[in-house]
Amino acid sequence: MLTQTLREIADRLAAQHGGDPTTQPRAAIADVETVDLLRASARQFEADHPQVATAIESVVDALSRMGI
Repeated sequence: MLTQTLREIADRLAAQHGGDPTTQPRAAIADVETVDLLRASARQFEADHPQVATAIESVVDALSRMGI
């Protein structure tokens, strides 16, 4: 599901920027539909895999504390 969501995001970004996803500005990621889609996918992943989601959150927190 997350792979499909990321593919859809990349397709939308490419469509907004002439087909080249490497040239888009970061602001394009803030597209409301894209953000909503990503949030919904993340919520679904968390509901389906709560232990994995908790582990990922712990890793992200640790990386953040390290300045990464």
